[in-house]
Amino acid sequence: MAEVHDDEQPACHHEYLLEVDLAREVIEVWSLWRGGRQPTVLEAVGAVVYYAEHDVYQPE
Repeated sequence: MAEVHDDEQPACHHEYLLEVDLAREVIEVWSLWRGGRQPTVLEAVGAVVYYAEHDVYQPE
């Protein structure tokens, strides 16, 4: 196992992460705005990333 030092930066360079409940909500809204269609994995990830970057739901 690799040794971790307190002064090291994490490998992830995001300013913040979304809570799981919020990510689920983003995907639910995406689906509702598209007539109940379930997103593909790429569409779901895109919707969550869009929300994280813009703080609004991804438009249709």
